[in-house]
Amino acid sequence: MSRSIRVLYVDDDPQSLDVITNRCEAVSELRFETESRPRQVPEQLHDDLDCLITDYRMPTMDGIELLTEVSQQRPELPILLLTGHGGGEIASEALQKGATEYMEKSTAIEQPDLLANRVRNAVEQMRREKTNEALATDANRFIRATSPTAVYEAAIDLTCETLGFEDAAVIEARSDGRSVVAHSGLDGSLRTELPTADPMATALATDEPVVVEPGTVPGLDTVSCWISLGNHGVLVGRTAGTDAMVDYLRDGILIVATNAESALTRLEQAALLDERKRELERQRTELASLRQTNEVIRSVNRAITSVSSQREIERLVCERLVGEDRYAYTWIGEYDLETDRLTPRAKAGLGANVTVDSPISLADRYSAETLETVIDRRQVAVETPDKTDSETSLRYVTDPETEADGGTSVLVPITHNEILYDVLIVYAADSAAVGHREQDVLAELGETIGYALRTAEQRRALVGDADTEVVFEIDCQRDHLVELSTAADCTLSIESLSTRSDGRLRQFVFVEEADPTDFIQEAERMGIDEPTVLVEREDCFVATLTTDGSPVIDCIADQGVSLTEFRAAEGRGTVSMTVPDTTDVRTLAELFESTFTAAELRAKRQLDSTADTPQGFREQLEETLTDRQHETLQAAYHAGFFSWPRDNTGEAIADRLGIAGPTFLQHLRAGERKLLEALFEQEQPVYS
Repeated sequence: MSRSIRVLYVDDDPQSLDVITNRCEAVSELRFETESRPRQVPEQLHDDLDCLITDYRMPTMDGIELLTEVSQQRPELPILLLTGHGGGEIASEALQKGATEYMEKSTAIEQPDLLANRVRNAVEQMRREKTNEALATDANRFIRATSPTAVYEAAIDLTCETLGFEDAAVIEARSDGRSVVAHSGLDGSLRTELPTADPMATALATDEPVVVEPGTVPGLDTVSCWISLGNHGVLVGRTAGTDAMVDYLRDGILIVATNAESALTRLEQAALLDERKRELERQRTELASLRQTNEVIRSVNRAITSVSSQREIERLVCERLVGEDRYAYTWIGEYDLETDRLTPRAKAGLGANVTVDSPISLADRYSAETLETVIDRRQVAVETPDKTDSETSLRYVTDPETEADGGTSVLVPITHNEILYDVLIVYAADSAAVGHREQDVLAELGETIGYALRTAEQRRALVGDADTEVVFEIDCQRDHLVELSTAADCTLSIESLSTRSDGRLRQFVFVEEADPTDFIQEAERMGIDEPTVLVEREDCFVATLTTDGSPVIDCIADQGVSLTEFRAAEGRGTVSMTVPDTTDVRTLAELFESTFTAAELRAKRQLDSTADTPQGFREQLEETLTDRQHETLQAAYHAGFFSWPRDNTGEAIADRLGIAGPTFLQHLRAGERKLLEALFEQEQPVYS
């Protein structure tokens, strides 16, 4: 692609002006303007002027003086000095003053093509330098580009505006064909099918500019240049004419393409990095959700082992699942195979106060694929429910505004041995996807719940009306044992207790992880009477404590329950009781929650009514033992009197009980006989 070259020729000889101008224009693309007055030249240095040719010897201003003045005004303008008087000194001075070329006037007249070639070379060098400078300045556009489209637009603008191409386009090579993704006038012509000699394929294969002559590509009747953008496609520039493309323009479009390819590669790598970051963030979020889900599931698993009825299992599962931030709402429905409906049995979370007891149609709510997954294949399904207008729709079970946010719902079949009991539906607290690992955990939960429900059915069928064992955890510093576990930094449990003749409570406690001396000092500091170590072992000991009463004993005294274990550690107490069928467990739980700080029901299980219970055995034993016999047996047992060798003698124990040695032995023998008669073989309640 050759653009015309505008030349200003200055000479005081009119004949030279005419001859040189006419001959050069005849053999080249040079277009001349002439001036015979050197001092008028500065006013004619317009922006479109590409070169200045001046005679050396002129009457008003010589060529050296003129080129000096022009160089100050247009330092980039090529200047060629002509002289009719040759000489090395003149040439050297001219070049030092800024002349680009030096030629004898006779040579210029005789060889106009040589003059035109020197002018052309000088102008192309000037254009190359200006182009490279402009491209270097505009390279920041590629650096600032934040999208492939911005890169394409920058490449096309530089190709057309800076390099001077008529129009340009960026073409992507895709598996389904080529696509013009950005263009300036070439869109239509490049959508046609290219011939076998595909310049795009050649450019991509060689990574070198491919110059296509007019007529090679259908629709392109001028010279075009194709340059690879790597795996991003090609940049095409089209000229306005049919002349050959000059080297500096081919080099310029190569620079544009190289910068564009680098920018596209940078954006591609940045996109991959961003995608990797998003993937890592998604994995971190999923792992955090999974950890949270696992904690919830473990809590549910622990809790459902402590309850015995189907209703309580379902209620507890829902409450525990929404106890964390992961799930906003959850409910369990009993599935009816004939009607394909769920009847709500338990719910918790947002909208749990909305009363919906009528069966809900799954077909109106979820897709056939979801129902097939849950109902037929017994697998977990994840779906974002569509909103419906039916008042029996599931969205009326929850807070409508909550579900309007598009929360993800997870349907979990509750099964045991392929039998579908219920369907558990949980709603994520946000719109984050529920990953496969979380689905696996929920599927395992569904099986665990199914097993618990089946066990509850079996227990209900076999046990009928039976006593219930309940376990509470309390945080009550008013209880001397709980407070003592903190003060003495130990773990202690009541082995047995009895009421003395003065009405005070004597407790035999098993103490671990404490120094006996420190324990006694802390007990005395708390005002506990007669703290005594009965027997010491390697890492534990048995002690007696006498108090005016116990908050736990006072709480259950009128409830008809038996205390089977009271254990205290780190400021918290665990209370295990046997509750007869006539006592309401919920009432007992409310009593504990109102009496003790942070009381929590940790376990509830039915006892086998066909077996002898500790309560029954104790009642039988108390009918035969006197209070003194019972107290003597307890003291002797916990003091290691029956160990071999004995930890304490009878006299020592009698002294602690405040009775004579023979009296101690008399009560002991009588109590032993009654115990053996009752076949004392199982653990007794601590208190009843």
